Amino acid sequence: MNDQFIIQATDYAEMFESKGITTDEKPQPIDYEINANEKKIAELIVETWNDYKATSEGAANIANLKSSSIEEIQLGIKNIYQGPAFASCLNSISSMDLGTLKSVTLGLSASVAAVVGVVVAAGCIFDIKNPLHVEGYVTGGGLFGVDADIDLVEEAGFWNCEYDDYGGKSFGVILAGEEIGGFSVGAFGSTLNIISSFTGFSVGFAEGEGLEISACVSYTIEIDALDSLRPVYQFPKSNFLILTKLVCNHTSPDGAGDEDEVYFTFRADESITYYFPKTNYYSMKDSGEYSTWDCGRSVWFNNSVYIEVYDMDDSSGDDLLGTGTINLSDLPTNGSEVSFDLTIEDDDASYTMYAKLVQTN
Repeated sequence: MNDQFIIQATDYAEMFESKGITTDEKPQPIDYEINANEKKIAELIVETWNDYKATSEGAANIANLKSSSIEEIQLGIKNIYQGPAFASCLNSISSMDLGTLKSVTLGLSASVAAVVGVVVAAGCIFDIKNPLHVEGYVTGGGLFGVDADIDLVEEAGFWNCEYDDYGGKSFGVILAGEEIGGFSVGAFGSTLNIISSFTGFSVGFAEGEGLEISACVSYTIEIDALDSLRPVYQFPKSNFLILTKLVCNHTSPDGAGDEDEVYFTFRADESITYYFPKTNYYSMKDSGEYSTWDCGRSVWFNNSVYIEVYDMDDSSGDDLLGTGTINLSDLPTNGSEVSFDLTIEDDDASYTMYAKLVQTN
């Protein structure tokens, strides 16, 4: 089980319980048949996800997501859905009759052992017509008739609301006799009378493995605008290095006092920019015990890693202290540590990053 997810999910579960998800009245099962186009869209999403998961890259990426934090899960799913694996699927959906469907969710869910009867799910909700419109979500479900103690499983949802209007309380039941690609389907509504307030349906990807729901009360919160979240999750690439330590040779003359409040960013192969630490900074001087930061940041890359070092300044904006590029050809294959100077023109600040190659293909 993913300890990171469970720790975060347990914190959320207490809030979800306060919303009545384990004490509200149980919804009554109904026989609601989704239409042919909705079924086709759901089948296409499930098939595309499973085809991606069947590749070596997809299997590794999804396995990594299942050992990640909620924020990393959201960012990882966002990258998968907006990436090449789903391009053909989304092109097909754009030409279909969408009916009342306006948004799609992809996520992972697991029971929270510390809070009996609660399953917490996290993922992303996308505009069904424009996958670049996306927000993260966390949902808590109070379950009736559930086989719990499950690991993280994949799920998808198809909703009548706009992607940025997803949230609040809903009531769900398993649809009698309805299946999508062999997987059970749950129908959701905004009241106990599902038929008159049908808001969408969900598909579980792991039939026969763990979760079996006859009914649930759920509450969803939105994690606003993923663009504001600093990414953490890295998809595996051909090579793997560790930024072992950062050494301050000379602090910036523009800072207050004799310290720099340091953080750095790294970007592998001109792709996503990552921050380290994800939040906050590390105080550094050019002498004494704070002259060296044993950062130990691992990085997946193919050919090169570009690094920028900053001095955090809340009042006037962060100051760039130095930049540098680590190329694969610069790194000994025997794992020896190598230094890289990080400087910029017209600034006396000077830093040195040390790195070593751990794995290469």
